[in-house]
Amino acid sequence: MLFTNKAISCLNYRFYIAFGTLNQEAAMDQGRFQTIPGLVFVKDLSSRFINVSQEFTRQAGFRRVDSLIGLEDYNMPWAEYADRYRNDDSHVLKLGRLQQLEPFINHQKDYSFLIITKDIFRENSNIAGIIGTAQLLNELLLKQLLQLRALDKKFFSGKLLHRYTLQKQYSLLTKRESEVLFLLIRYFSSKNIAEKLGLSHRTVEKYIESIKSKLNLNSKNDIIEYAIQNHLIEIIINL
Repeated sequence: MLFTNKAISCLNYRFYIAFGTLNQEAAMDQGRFQTIPGLVFVKDLSSRFINVSQEFTRQAGFRRVDSLIGLEDYNMPWAEYADRYRNDDSHVLKLGRLQQLEPFINHQKDYSFLIITKDIFRENSNIAGIIGTAQLLNELLLKQLLQLRALDKKFFSGKLLHRYTLQKQYSLLTKRESEVLFLLIRYFSSKNIAEKLGLSHRTVEKYIESIKSKLNLNSKNDIIEYAIQNHLIEIIINL
């Protein structure tokens, strides 16, 4: 599936996903790093790869992790997007963590998208480069994200007049919890949610804890990831 620049621009929509911070020792230990599931990588200040996970190596079409060390995005199957990725790297080095939806192509020429999270990698307290993780989007999840964007455009422009309600299996959430969830999965902070709903910050945190308990989740990041994977992104409430 080939995506046009127009489609890529339309999908340039930020999503927050869980990102486990790796310590310096683990990030530089190739043996330990390779056991990390998913697409994970570390780059130096020049955007050269200094460590990658086994899955990252496989998507790049290499057999050995050490074959990628010292290479850049320009040397990878996704070279056509290298300038975008390097611009993201520069942003992170200047401003800190970034979550972004980016186009991707692997060594088999399979086009898709990544929800990618990058943060500053430090060595002995000094900025040494970029550390990142990425989640491949399957076609269903991509469709759901597009639906969310379309619904939000209508909702916030005032063109969506009818009410979207929770699916039956999620009816255990109260109206207030649904309102908090709606804003939370659109990356409002607890403070901003409190301001939007006219509640105290402490009350909002209690609602979030209740949502986590009812859905058997452990963190706000879990809620967002769960919402994307289980169609909760389709929930729209009247504010």
